[in-house]
Amino acid sequence: MDKSIKQIEQELFNLEQEKNKLEKILIDAISSAMLKVAQNKPMQRISKHCFVICFSDMVENPWNPGFYDWEKSISIILKFLRPKPAKEWVCSLVTKLGGTPKNQPVVFEYRKKSFDVMYSKKIPVSRIFIEQIIKELNR
Repeated sequence: MDKSIKQIEQELFNLEQEKNKLEKILIDAISSAMLKVAQNKPMQRISKHCFVICFSDMVENPWNPGFYDWEKSISIILKFLRPKPAKEWVCSLVTKLGGTPKNQPVVFEYRKKSFDVMYSKKIPVSRIFIEQIIKELNR
């Protein structure tokens, strides 16, 4: 082993900085995708937890408010992608998209254990939103 501990620490530091840059690129891509989709789907935000959508947009879509809140969708997708290496993010989203029927929202499921009871939370995210993210990441 011909590297000193300081050199190894410096390499690890550089890799961590590169990882942070890639995560920032992902967050920027998701934000730009959010803006593009939000322009197509008018949603008027009244406050942080309140917004207005057209009833016609709710037809054949989930009535879950998180489905229409793009900020919530961003946090859900980031929670899904963060544990994975950056080079697998597009493949992970494509796989998640491929496992869902064409006319259905993509459902992210999170499980949590509390007092020996397993809780499962299913959160729908717009398929169009995820397709826009994939386009932005492939750009």
